Amino acid sequence: MALRKAVLAVLVLALGATVGVMPAIAGSESAPTVEAVNSGLYYHYWVPPTATVAPGGTVAFSNPTSVRHGIEWVGAPTPPVCDPTVPVGTTESAAGTEWHGSCTFTTPGTYGFYCTVHGPAMSGTITVGATGTTTIVTSTATSTPGGGAVTSTGAVTSPPAGGAPGTSPAAGAGGIYSALKLAASASGRAGVRGSLTVGAASAGGMLAVELLAARAQLARAGGTAVLGRLVRRGIAAGPLAFRVVLAARGRAALRARGHLRLTVRVSITPPDAAAVQISRSLLLRR
Repeated sequence: MALRKAVLAVLVLALGATVGVMPAIAGSESAPTVEAVNSGLYYHYWVPPTATVAPGGTVAFSNPTSVRHGIEWVGAPTPPVCDPTVPVGTTESAAGTEWHGSCTFTTPGTYGFYCTVHGPAMSGTITVGATGTTTIVTSTATSTPGGGAVTSTGAVTSPPAGGAPGTSPAAGAGGIYSALKLAASASGRAGVRGSLTVGAASAGGMLAVELLAARAQLARAGGTAVLGRLVRRGIAAGPLAFRVVLAARGRAALRARGHLRLTVRVSITPPDAAAVQISRSLLLRR
């Protein structure tokens, strides 16, 4: 009899421990986790780039890598409350390596964010809905050198048929931009000229243009090098022209080789949405 009572007591204790643990497990399963990922030297993105929570819900953010990343909120209805371990700010000083923490979102709306170091090229979106549903979009945002348009949700589309080389006559992207055109400046050494039409949804946002090249063209080890960068904030709706100057090492490689293959990456960040990226391949000649 004593043995039977002892066995029953052990079972009751075990069952009580299980019941106590189950809510904690369920709670942890309902919180999305957004993690910083690096691909090579110059490609960085959040995985997943999009998550949805109910008001009062939390999202866990993590940078398990040795590359510095931070979070800048873009067009958030109200700033979420984040743990002190999450580097939040508007400059590169708000960044760190190997960190993790959570942010709590109370107000419904769309919270765009991008890395304080890598800007709109590394962007994401948290949607706080009016229901208690929590979902995670498992697509990833990547930047693919050469051809195709890459959006912040990882969707890749081919250049429009029938357009002139370097031209995207109907790229729309939900009113964010249209009619992207790219061309080499005179003799190529001056860099890249471009133009596009800024949609109403992007008015007041930011334009960033990068010139990327395989390091092998520079007689360097593998990877990708940034040979030019331009950033414009507070862009207006309508036609917009730009020019990105080729860096000295790019001009030297162009003189030595007679040609230089670039990937031109254009990022447009509307005030209240995540960035849209468009990548095009362009050949410069001496």
